[in-house]
Amino acid sequence: MQVSYHKDHESAYQKLITDIALSPDNIFPLLATTTGVQQWFPELSVRGEKVLTFDYGKETEEDLEIYKYENPKALHFEWFGGEVEFLLEGDEFQSKVMLNQRLPLDTENLAQDFAGWQKCFENIKHISEGEKVEDFKEGELSQKIADIEAGLQ
Repeated sequence: MQVSYHKDHESAYQKLITDIALSPDNIFPLLATTTGVQQWFPELSVRGEKVLTFDYGKETEEDLEIYKYENPKALHFEWFGGEVEFLLEGDEFQSKVMLNQRLPLDTENLAQDFAGWQKCFENIKHISEGEKVEDFKEGELSQKIADIEAGLQ
């Protein structure tokens, strides 16, 4: 997985890129259907092509606008003051999957949010390749947060 960060005077950005040995048509349902998304992010639900719902538990939810839903090429949505975009390119045998994320610099726990999306991105690849979803190993999250904070300096 390729990872890069940058920031400007208002926002921090993260870009993730990986190759998956499946077509975009086979990967897109993992990103854009409730059944697919909940394999790697159980709190999210997809409500058609316009809304993602984040379930906080205890009957509290927040709707997030889907800006772009282009099967099987792109999914771009609001993310708590920022945005997340998945882009897929490829053929019937191989795909390049990209995640672009932007968050305002004043986002609380910004590096933790970036780290969480990195783990989700890794798990999308694992699921696509028939492997199991992995949680953060002991010490992995704090190391990832430190790496992200260093990358944004």
